[in-house]
Amino acid sequence: MALTGAFNAPIIRTSSLFYWRLSMDIEQCTCCFVDLEEAQIGRCEDCRQQIDRATWTQKIEAIKLAAERVSRSAVRQVAVSINRGIEHMGYKDHTEFNCSCEEEYIFGEAEHLIDELHLPFRAAIDDVIAQAESVSGESQSLVAGQ
Repeated sequence: MALTGAFNAPIIRTSSLFYWRLSMDIEQCTCCFVDLEEAQIGRCEDCRQQIDRATWTQKIEAIKLAAERVSRSAVRQVAVSINRGIEHMGYKDHTEFNCSCEEEYIFGEAEHLIDELHLPFRAAIDDVIAQAESVSGESQSLVAGQ
């Protein structure tokens, strides 16, 4: 005999994996899945510091890179959001939205997709920053060699 709920509809049993994933989102960092103290939703201090260290342009590049690592659909959704932000900056002022620059607003248009699509944003930020540092190091060595 099947279990039924209201209106005699069958009750769908959800797996413990679903509850584990749900609790993980609440109790762990959404970037790196490190346990958060006090079970707060958000990012661990290490992730926040690394993300804060990046420029807005690097954050935009990182969200594009993270989407590429997930799926074509994610790439399209991120591109649409970023293009929407770029379009808005054609006729809006970023200061209206308490943003320090246009790039901050543009990133803000796509930022919600990090959690919604489970984008590996922290890893992408790390890669973008490492790439920028290696390019910077190469250009400094070229200048020093002249």
